[in-house]
Amino acid sequence: MLLVDCLLPGQIRRLGRQVTFLTARRPMKTSARDCEIRGGEYVAWDRASYATALKVWLPLANEGDRDAQTYVGEINEKGLGVAPNYSEAEKWYRRAAEAGHPRAAVNLGYLYEQGLGVPKDPAQAAIWYRKAVGAKDVTPPAEPTASVRPTLAPAVPALPAPPPPPQVSAAPAPVRQHLALGKYHALVIGNDDYRSLPRLGGAADGAREVARILRDGYGFQVTVLTNASRYDVLAALNDLRQRLDDKDNLLIYYAGHGQSAPDGRSGYWLPVDGEPDQPASWIANAAITEFLSAMN
Repeated sequence: MLLVDCLLPGQIRRLGRQVTFLTARRPMKTSARDCEIRGGEYVAWDRASYATALKVWLPLANEGDRDAQTYVGEINEKGLGVAPNYSEAEKWYRRAAEAGHPRAAVNLGYLYEQGLGVPKDPAQAAIWYRKAVGAKDVTPPAEPTASVRPTLAPAVPALPAPPPPPQVSAAPAPVRQHLALGKYHALVIGNDDYRSLPRLGGAADGAREVARILRDGYGFQVTVLTNASRYDVLAALNDLRQRLDDKDNLLIYYAGHGQSAPDGRSGYWLPVDGEPDQPASWIANAAITEFLSAMN
């Protein structure tokens, strides 16, 4: 169910009556199963060497493809088993961001905010964050706000406050109905009944309450998973990836055990079938990020 860097076979094309040729192989992000069905070659990121992961995307990045440049930047930032190369990440993020890639702009802003590969500069971070959302005035505020880069932490967030009662008014219909904002979806996960880890209390009930608030108060289409296995979570993410388009909106809520990596820069969600000291049975934050990145 995990997304992989898939290298699809080239297409056999015919030019006129006498010339038949094979096009270059095409990289794409898709599930391992889909890659296999289409005859592609892949190596999962968590098993790939640095050179193998780069092999898929670097040629296309050098040709100017913004998505490929962003992937190469993320490979360098995350390290993939070697020390992260933030200077190289900054180079590729900048190329893609200057060409108008929103995620690359957010990632570049994060490097400036944290001082990774570049001098720490909150003002520059704010400029790139504003460019990522299409702001025409990219002048940073006097006191730049906290990071807008999504962070997938294992902590359980507090429940949102219930919505205020509706106001009866003779005003015209809300502007939102005239805008192409897409549908609002939520994946809500709450795990209590762990098989090999200490049992939690309240995570599943909290998830159900969050789902009720999002559905009844805000009109979300909610998928609820309680006491979910690794397969359950990945299958739900893969289903959303296939159903949502670029106009839709997705919120993910997770309550359950989590685990940070020793360096503190990455972490894991622990499904109910996760085993102690066995990261292969957990769900890496990076894997969640991959699913979210593939949805845009």
